[in-house]
Amino acid sequence: MELFLSKNCASLTGAINKRNGYYIKSHTDKNGVVKFFGARKSKGFVPTYGHIRFIFDCARLAEQKLYVDNIHITAGELVDALKEATHGYLSLPWEPRTAILNAKQVLQLKKELGL
Repeated sequence: MELFLSKNCASLTGAINKRNGYYIKSHTDKNGVVKFFGARKSKGFVPTYGHIRFIFDCARLAEQKLYVDNIHITAGELVDALKEATHGYLSLPWEPRTAILNAKQVLQLKKELGL
């Protein structure tokens, strides 16, 4: 998942919620452009619902437009996070898995699924 910062925010890294096991990291591409992505902690406990909770937290940040303007996440990553959180009970046959969703679409799906 990639996060696009608002014009009010120059940088945003670290954990949004320390209990979900995910954080925001920055990466500078070969053209010198700094981009921000979600990443899983490499050490310590990460709950099964951590990934989907992190995605929803980032989408809510984007909804507020204070620090994050929008997010882009592939349908495949979102489906995998839902499967992990529900232990395979909830799975969406979303095709193509490479489709890109934004924060508004993620929050709409959350509402439709009652999560």
